[in-house]
Amino acid sequence: MIKGESKTEKKALGIAIDELAELQKFQRQAIKEEAREAGKYAKLLATFKKAESVYLDAKRQYDSALAALSAEKDTLEAIRERAREATESMQDKAVEIEGLRALFGVDEREREIKLTELKGTNGKRASWFG
Repeated sequence: MIKGESKTEKKALGIAIDELAELQKFQRQAIKEEAREAGKYAKLLATFKKAESVYLDAKRQYDSALAALSAEKDTLEAIRERAREATESMQDKAVEIEGLRALFGVDEREREIKLTELKGTNGKRASWFG
């Protein structure tokens, strides 16, 4: 019985050693696989960082161009507003001048009528020299 027990323990020890060897084999494979994947990850991370840098530069350029466009739009709108106001002022002044011209024409005709009446009252033609 003691000999049988020894054989059983020896067998159990052999099985445990075999299992340990198998686990060590899996561990080595896992470490190799981890190293391989870590290398892939590092390459992809470097590629990502480059792409991110290009993207951020492009975004800065985009934002800068957008800000310039917006500022130019505001300037254009302000200039258009001033031009519109100037046009309205010019039109108002043209209407005012047209009214003054009409008034001047009426006044001029009235003056001519009065001068004609004055010339006709003394029966003589009025002369500048007496």
